[in-house]
Amino acid sequence: MNTEVLLFYNLFNNLAIFIVLVALYGFVHKALLGRPSARQVLMGLLFGLATLGCMTIRLNVAEGVIVDQRNAMITLSTLFGGPVSGLMTVVMAAALRIHLGGAGIVSGITGMLLAFTAGAVLRLWPGKRTALFFVWGSLFATLLILPGFLLVGELANGWALLKKMTVPYGLAIFLGIGCVGVLLQREENGIEAELRLKLSERRYRQLYESIVDISFEVDHRGVIQMVSPSVETILGYRPSEVIGQAIVDFYSEPEQRSVFLEAIHGNGAVDNFQVQFRRKGGGDVWLSINAHLIFDDLGRPTGTHGIARDISRIKKAEEEKALLERSLVQSQKMEAIGTLAGGIAHDFNNILAGIMGYAELMQRDLARASTSRFNEYLRNILFASERAQHLIRQILAFSRQSPTVMQPVRMRQVIEEVILLIRASLPTTIAIETRLRSESCVIADQVQMHQVLMNLCTNAGQAMKHQGGTLTIRLDDVVLDQQIADCHQRLEPGPFVRIQVSDTGQGIPEHIRDRIFDPFFTTKPQGEGTGLGLSMVHGIVSAMKGCILVESTEGRGSCFTLYLPRTEEAADETIRTGIASSGT
Repeated sequence: MNTEVLLFYNLFNNLAIFIVLVALYGFVHKALLGRPSARQVLMGLLFGLATLGCMTIRLNVAEGVIVDQRNAMITLSTLFGGPVSGLMTVVMAAALRIHLGGAGIVSGITGMLLAFTAGAVLRLWPGKRTALFFVWGSLFATLLILPGFLLVGELANGWALLKKMTVPYGLAIFLGIGCVGVLLQREENGIEAELRLKLSERRYRQLYESIVDISFEVDHRGVIQMVSPSVETILGYRPSEVIGQAIVDFYSEPEQRSVFLEAIHGNGAVDNFQVQFRRKGGGDVWLSINAHLIFDDLGRPTGTHGIARDISRIKKAEEEKALLERSLVQSQKMEAIGTLAGGIAHDFNNILAGIMGYAELMQRDLARASTSRFNEYLRNILFASERAQHLIRQILAFSRQSPTVMQPVRMRQVIEEVILLIRASLPTTIAIETRLRSESCVIADQVQMHQVLMNLCTNAGQAMKHQGGTLTIRLDDVVLDQQIADCHQRLEPGPFVRIQVSDTGQGIPEHIRDRIFDPFFTTKPQGEGTGLGLSMVHGIVSAMKGCILVESTEGRGSCFTLYLPRTEEAADETIRTGIASSGT
């Protein structure tokens, strides 16, 4: 066999040592990653022992001159272990080389120092240690180590030995540093990637366990597969009590599960799905759920992942707000009753005067009156009494507190009832005109509709109380297309009922026109109004997805126009506000 080939074969016959080195390097690197000083010392011992093992497989190339893979090991020890590791490896290898003796001691130790220098230079490289890095790095280290042969004896002898050893020894060193370096770097990258993954998992777990909302995952059967620890804070259940259970079992109203599934399968996700869940130990919790479907590689839905937020406090605040609004509405109703009281009292006195008059006539003519005359008197008394009772019923129906009931309401009927009620409170100098051209219905609360129209009519009457005028109420059907709807406060296009309440009073000054719907804003003297009337009207109309517009000219009057969405449903004529049927 060729001498150079035999030399290369013997030098690279350290494969078993390299494999053990790579395995042990991974273990030490992982165990001492956070302790750099201890790591360098242990790495020095590891690479030093590996270097001594390589020096047992050596080849004599000249008198007293031996070659092996020690310099490749020293370069790798310095590159991967650090300067302390490299120096420890140099010391251990130098000690063995001195023990072996021969003319090549100086040359051998010089080569070790050059190998240490090469490793130190490569360690300072700022970029990533890629395969290309090890190609050029191995070539650099090889070219730096080879000149050590020049120190073997005379310069001529050293030069001859260098030329002889450049290819076999240089190739063995190049491949040793390059191949083992790539394996060591791969081991190091794998360990660091594993540690980064564990760190990421730990951070994710900490984040997952610290979130306030409930994070959950449900499979396609509706069985809970995963849930965050926050479920115990919100619902009182430990995660182990929930996982493996059907999520529908925790719904306060199980039928809501079908609504949720229909929504998420229709759109692939749901936003702000509000539902009540049962709390452990009793009670319900309002949750707002944002969720999306999970799909497998074939695009088939396999489950649902979502976030559930506790909105019980928000719901409670909404209920308190609604209660306050109802209280304000009732307060405003009673204010309107006060406005009507004067006119109603006048009419009521006239009714009672008729009752008393006929009663006196019966008393005066009792002895001589015929039965037919008594019957006529009695009929008149009963008629007058019925009128008084009807008037009292109107007041009671208007002021009664009752829950909101949304149902089809025929607006013509409401307007006619309001006119009967408002007429008594208006002076004779104010005329009432109606132009009712619709029999359509809207979805509304009938008492609220009375309140809206009573407010508008009362305001119109007050605007004309000094000079008199005409109160006009118009009712008709309109259809708004998209262009017209956009001009009317972003209404949805479609069929509407239009109601207009206009007066011929003094009008609304332009500088306050934009504020008339603000709560507590009023132009009336202190003690005559709360400023809630038009604010309540605006709120009621907006809740019906309608709108209210105002046109006014100072000195000529105002016109309030309501657009309310029309419905094809028929009103239940047996359901009234109580104006004509409620008892006193």
